Amino acid sequence: MSGGAWEYMMSGIDDNSTGDGKTGKLSAGRHNMWNSGFIGKLTCLGCNDPGVEVNHDISEVTEGIALPTDERYYDKYDYSTSSVTYNRGFLGDTTKEIGPFQTMQYLTQSRPVGSWYNDEAWFVGLGNPWVIRGGAYTNGTGAGVFNFNAADGRTAGYYSFRLVLAF
Repeated sequence: MSGGAWEYMMSGIDDNSTGDGKTGKLSAGRHNMWNSGFIGKLTCLGCNDPGVEVNHDISEVTEGIALPTDERYYDKYDYSTSSVTYNRGFLGDTTKEIGPFQTMQYLTQSRPVGSWYNDEAWFVGLGNPWVIRGGAYTNGTGAGVFNFNAADGRTAGYYSFRLVLAF
């Protein structure tokens, strides 16, 4: 269940990246180079990432896969610039169950963790609108069944997905 690759969860953040009113759409990703391939707004237009040529004129992905219109197939979190605003979580997707949350010192860094097994708990926010869970093989003891983190929507060798059917 954990430690092989980060697994994307079908979820995202409301695309209200400008703060001028919610549109009800999910964000497609961070910017034109790191996005999910879904149609939607990009949340971190001013982000410059080393080694990545970002086109800041592209503010929305208009070609790709359309998200399902029925929201029972994914969780849509309210927009926030913070990765530790946990009151936006939902029961049933780990983002609410494993609280209360705290900050723990890990080597030289502070990291937010949940109360279950001290697994990391970074919530979606500006620039990282997609939820990933579990942890990659490189995370060692940082990987866990209750670990969740925020991602930018890009593909990588350490990102995966898992199909789950709920009846």
